[in-house]
Amino acid sequence: MINNKLYFLFMFSFLFCIDLFSYDKINSASFLRIYSSPKIASMGGAGNAIPGDISNNELNPSNMYWMDSRQIYFSYTSWFEDIDISYLALGLPIGKNRVLGFSGKNLAIKDIEGRDINGVFTGNFGAKDSCYTLSLMQKFFNRCAIGCNVKFISEKIDNYSDDSIAYDLGLLFYLNEKFVFSCAGRNFGDGLKLYNEEFSLPLTYTLGLGYLKKDKYNFEIGIDKEIDCDIIVRTGIEIFAFDILTFRLGNIDTKEDYDSNDFTFGLGLNINNTWFLDYAYLPFFDFNNSHRFSIRLNF
Repeated sequence: MINNKLYFLFMFSFLFCIDLFSYDKINSASFLRIYSSPKIASMGGAGNAIPGDISNNELNPSNMYWMDSRQIYFSYTSWFEDIDISYLALGLPIGKNRVLGFSGKNLAIKDIEGRDINGVFTGNFGAKDSCYTLSLMQKFFNRCAIGCNVKFISEKIDNYSDDSIAYDLGLLFYLNEKFVFSCAGRNFGDGLKLYNEEFSLPLTYTLGLGYLKKDKYNFEIGIDKEIDCDIIVRTGIEIFAFDILTFRLGNIDTKEDYDSNDFTFGLGLNINNTWFLDYAYLPFFDFNNSHRFSIRLNF
């Protein structure tokens, strides 16, 4: 039985990775790369294979494995260059083995300076990106979970706009009481067409290995591979203190410039196992530092 499970696990991972180096289109909807969760951000983007909340559906829908109560979640990101990102989600366990989730993510940019081909000022314009997601997670044998996201993605820049449907797939598997393996593929689907040119979505594959020390700490090391980018190694740890406070640290190791490659950190506050507040700080070399906040209600 165990050999069959390991074979299934291997084949699932292999099917995700067979075409990692066969894609060369320019991406659209880059806001999908930005994690809304301060918890994930403060751990360097780790969060595939350690307990999370409804916001982890952005990273891997099978991570809803650990949800055992209904959740309402809201986060806000103050990004650089006056970019604001908001995220709202609802998670609903259905029985003991299934979770249904709904979420919406919006990125807005105001007062972008427009100029023509000669550099003459033509006025200010705005941009808006949106993603609305339906998530479903199903447990198997109480040690394995499969998750799926169906996403409606919309992008608008000035008077140009387009939308698309995409989906994510994820697997989570308990190797034993302490080690968890997880993998996911994100943003399968058609790209967006803007300025009469078609751009692909940021198709990304992830692998994660988590080590869980109950009530003490969780640690994860993971690998991301976006089709037309270098491999990213993400490591993160969260340490639980006094039953109400969580300290988080992370690191991103990559040659790419779209994200910080410094250490990241953040805090979490647990109020009576009902209200949860999270904060993340992300340093950037050439831009202002980024701050992310979230509030979650379990009911």
